[in-house]
Amino acid sequence: MRISASFCGIYAHKPVSYAVMQDGIFPNIPSLRNNLMSIGPMTKHASDLLPLLAVIADPHEPESGRQNWNKRTNSTDVKLSEITAFYMLSDGNDGKFGAPAVENDLSNAMDHVIKHLVCILKMKVKQ
Repeated sequence: MRISASFCGIYAHKPVSYAVMQDGIFPNIPSLRNNLMSIGPMTKHASDLLPLLAVIADPHEPESGRQNWNKRTNSTDVKLSEITAFYMLSDGNDGKFGAPAVENDLSNAMDHVIKHLVCILKMKVKQ
């Protein structure tokens, strides 16, 4: 995550593996879930990492028995209307380099999420 971000000129934070729920992620490799795999924010500005992590993180740590780690970060209120979410449905290569095309179910789910972000949460969204 951090290396990928550095190649793109953005910042990323890889939190502990249990900070963000990993249910439904791809690939689903339970043996790696508690060790290597982690989900975290990627942002244009380093100062946005902690507030965005506070938005996506699960406040409980079921595997460790500790709770409310999020309250220990001194995070401030996050104004979702000030966040711009970026997404992509294609790498622009139409599968030429082995990356599969996005399935219709996933594309439809993305449309649903985008509408929710824009209409309900008043966020800015760019493809």
